Amino acid sequence: GRYRFNLGVTYRRIGKLGKASAAEKSKRNAVKKGGLLKQLGLSYFQFEKWGDAIAAYTKAIEFEKEEKAAAKKTLGNYNNKGLALYHENDEEGAIKDFDEAIKLLKSNPDTKENPENYFNRGNVFMKKEDFSEAHKDYDLALGLDPNSAKYNHAKALCFQAQAEKEALSAEDRNL
Repeated sequence: GRYRFNLGVTYRRIGKLGKASAAEKSKRNAVKKGGLLKQLGLSYFQFEKWGDAIAAYTKAIEFEKEEKAAAKKTLGNYNNKGLALYHENDEEGAIKDFDEAIKLLKSNPDTKENPENYFNRGNVFMKKEDFSEAHKDYDLALGLDPNSAKYNHAKALCFQAQAEKEALSAEDRNL
């Protein structure tokens, strides 16, 4: 129902942009098409179609990457693509995209750092059981939003997972 409707609307809008005259295919239209591709990615993400979401975000990034005014949108696409890659179990790809989002944030004076990027990257490190890196990212997220229950909870879960892994390792050594 709703998924097909959102997909149809997005494809229709992309199709109209694709048929525009050469004069109309300016940077503005590229940014507009990038925004539509982001919406397509969000629709796929909502319905857990990770591969399709990754493809849509990748195309959106390509369209918006060259336009400085679109930097904020592009970093959002990197973050969203990183989340989709995380769900596809591509941890290295997810880290790479979260790194790119963070790099874009730091290089653009018009944007302020977003703790979500650090939180999301920290979750990838947690999944990889790289607790040291996960702690660093959760600390960075907490530095930007110290009262966040979500970031504090993630940090506590990281301590718990680390302790459980160390306890299992100690048991294995004693066997």
